[in-house]
Amino acid sequence: MTLDSLILSTSQREALEVATTAYEGNIAEAREFLASRGITREVATEYRLGFVDEPAPGHERFVGMLSIPYLTAAGVVKLKFRRLAGEGSKYDGPSSAARLYNTAALLGDEPVVALCEGEFDALVCSALVGVPAVGTPGTQWQDHWSRCFADKDQVLVVADNDVKEDGSNPGMKHALKIAKNVPSGRVVTPPPGEDMNTWVLAVGPDAVREAMGL
Repeated sequence: MTLDSLILSTSQREALEVATTAYEGNIAEAREFLASRGITREVATEYRLGFVDEPAPGHERFVGMLSIPYLTAAGVVKLKFRRLAGEGSKYDGPSSAARLYNTAALLGDEPVVALCEGEFDALVCSALVGVPAVGTPGTQWQDHWSRCFADKDQVLVVADNDVKEDGSNPGMKHALKIAKNVPSGRVVTPPPGEDMNTWVLAVGPDAVREAMGL
């Protein structure tokens, strides 16, 4: 990856903003899915989630999917899409450089932040649990991202505790790797089979905060 791959042109930024605006106007189409995740209309609006009905050029294969914009102080820098029904990969998107999701969580003066696997877990942790959270794109991690957390007293790395039948646990492996790389990193482990989102739905935000040591 090069720095150039992260820098968007004016036209690219404008296209992302136009698409995000169009898709968020259709968010009611995804209300059942969002409700199943505990996400209200107000939270969806805050994070500018959307639904692809009339696709922007190049987004034709994302029709019927939820749009998840990567929001920054400079605007939308990436769009990712989540399949709501049917077969195929759960997540999809145009080819682009890997980025951290919800980096706005790092801009405040809160001494504690969370680092979750995936966009939805970061969104739920921030909006429902009340702990500012950043999301990795799946189990991807780039070591230079650790510098983003240098001024935080604690980085709570929330594992996706997805124990497999063969005994492997890729989510825990991912969390342990990150905790070794970020300053003041500490792994938070949900119950077996749970991630941040399902954990919150099962026991509620207060119980999750207590388990996180907050």
